[in-house]
Amino acid sequence: MMANKRKKPGAGTKSNSVHNGGTSGGSTSGGSSGTVKKLQFGLPPAQSLIQLINNPYLSDVVFKVGQAGVLIYAHKLIITTASEVFYAQFNGHFMEARNDQKSAPVIVQDIEPGVFLEVLIYIYCERVNLNASNMLDIYYASHKYMLQSLSEKCEDAFERLTTEDNVLKVFQENQKHRFDNVDQQCLKIIRDNPIKHFKQDHFLKLSAEALLVIASQSTINCQEDHMRQAIETWKKQNGALDVAYNIKDVLCRKLHFFGSPYFQANIDTSLLLTVKSKIALYGLGVFVGVDQEIPPAGKVEIVIMCQGKQLASKSVPIHKNLQTHEIMFEKVIIDANCNIQVAIKKPDDLKELKMFHIKGFMLAGTLGKANIVCKQHSTQQCYICRYNPCYCQHNCVSYLMCEATHE
Repeated sequence: MMANKRKKPGAGTKSNSVHNGGTSGGSTSGGSSGTVKKLQFGLPPAQSLIQLINNPYLSDVVFKVGQAGVLIYAHKLIITTASEVFYAQFNGHFMEARNDQKSAPVIVQDIEPGVFLEVLIYIYCERVNLNASNMLDIYYASHKYMLQSLSEKCEDAFERLTTEDNVLKVFQENQKHRFDNVDQQCLKIIRDNPIKHFKQDHFLKLSAEALLVIASQSTINCQEDHMRQAIETWKKQNGALDVAYNIKDVLCRKLHFFGSPYFQANIDTSLLLTVKSKIALYGLGVFVGVDQEIPPAGKVEIVIMCQGKQLASKSVPIHKNLQTHEIMFEKVIIDANCNIQVAIKKPDDLKELKMFHIKGFMLAGTLGKANIVCKQHSTQQCYICRYNPCYCQHNCVSYLMCEATHE
């Protein structure tokens, strides 16, 4: 007589419907027809529980969720032990505690079905699928039902999933929830690189309330000209709005150059920045001044290039007294070597214009471990020492506007 072979644990899990008419699979998404879903046996506990989500099997409460009124099934024993709100709702003096929830579903209008299901999945199995599209709504639901650990997961998701590409969308969506910590996370990103965000399509889709919050930031990496132009562009798309702004400072640091003063024609600075760890470059301060008692009328154009790409340009008056003009642009990440070119173009009707610059220059500071090294980088003969490469190291840049970064 042959001995019966014993099956290994977990091998050949049985699948059976607990309802004669049950043909549904184990999906937790979509609406519900009231048909009990097929159960599988012999699964690990978490996988066994996930089968009960939105499953009429032994369900003793039904929720009518969202604007469409989708019916979603749950089990009081599970949800009331996870949420103090559900506990009070079904054990206190609320209407839900007195009514038969099978015949009178619990109405949930402020949460959409997909989000409500994610909350149930977390309650039943401690799993949640957070992404940039649903994290705010799940965060709202976690607050409503006092699910602290789910709130913490959402807060972690804000840190990971809010980026320069979606921050305006997240910021706008949060206007309906008004979570202060989400606003602060978004504003931190917006203030860091506002010139980029002002150019994004979603900037024009901001509500007036969201625009006013951004405009009220007094410390931001842009100049008032950038803010004014962005607001005017928004108004053309959305209509008139009284917007006040008062930019007082930038977030980034200013690393100044020092060296010997010099006046020379044909200022065309080419700097090679070398860093040991990444830095973000936001702008430059550029010297403008001439060696003439009576400066000529007109303006010079300052053009800033990085690796052959134009970052910014600005026309400024010709000054007798030395002035520094601050020019900011979209954030540039420098992780090794970067060639920065600054050209000061004189008016066409002027034969020669001797402009101020410094030679034998060095940076007066650095950014921690970034260890910035800056030197002249040119393939043309120097106008001062007449050598190529240059030995006198001259430039018209007063300071770098930069910050260490981990991007």
